[in-house]
Amino acid sequence: MHGLIIREPWMGYILTGTKTWEMRTTPAPRRGRIALIRKGTGLVVGTAELVDSLAPLDAASLAASRDRHRIPAGLDSEVIAAGWLHPWVLHDVRVLAQPVPAGQKPGQVIWVPLAEATAAAIDAQTGTATSRIPKAAASPVVMASVPMPARVPDRPPGAVRPAPAPIPAPPGIGGSHDEVIVVLTDGAIRNSNLSVRTARHLLPDDVLGGSNRDTVAAGRLTVVFEPGETVETDIAADKMLLRCRGAVADFFVQSGATPGDRVCMYRDDVGALRVQIARR
Repeated sequence: MHGLIIREPWMGYILTGTKTWEMRTTPAPRRGRIALIRKGTGLVVGTAELVDSLAPLDAASLAASRDRHRIPAGLDSEVIAAGWLHPWVLHDVRVLAQPVPAGQKPGQVIWVPLAEATAAAIDAQTGTATSRIPKAAASPVVMASVPMPARVPDRPPGAVRPAPAPIPAPPGIGGSHDEVIVVLTDGAIRNSNLSVRTARHLLPDDVLGGSNRDTVAAGRLTVVFEPGETVETDIAADKMLLRCRGAVADFFVQSGATPGDRVCMYRDDVGALRVQIARR
């Protein structure tokens, strides 16, 4: 059993039965019963049947299906630009009376494979002390289903997969406005560079310095590499790179990063920038 990480307010809508489409940038990789993990807590708060993955919406169908995905109209342009257009169809949502720790590990930002004991603890509730959300009324929007993608085998050592375009998460859709995904290139890994250009909205102005160490910024940003070091650094604002290249290099080595890997960056509750490999 796998758990899907979902942020608020979308999790609340799902648990109350007012949202039945979870919008993502890719087709759903699996079907069947999944656990629902509230982002930032590491807790399973419910379960659902992931019954379908629909073809990506266009602007008209996005607007016509608002009762299904609950995305405010004011965010449509950002959603379309970032590609959050694949509806994952949820059914038979059940709310756990007692949330269960998911056992989420660093780097797990979308799916969390659950241990057997965790699944058993969830099973003990879903048959008894859970609230069951009634099936929503049929939507007037008719969309084509998308077949489940074929399983991609693990890459052999040294293999390089093509790097997709970076996909920063728009405000509140399928992730968090405080979460950005950056795709690593061979040059970035070779030169120990980690760009934070698309994460500019996460950075205070006083951590932006000049192009070299003689023109460092007045402020410092705490960066937590998972795995790796926790450092205080500033940003070389001309290229928008983290100045702590030694810590970046150590992170690449410890995480086994390769070109095409996706790095997730987000600000935590105390303001630190957390950096992880977004494993799939």
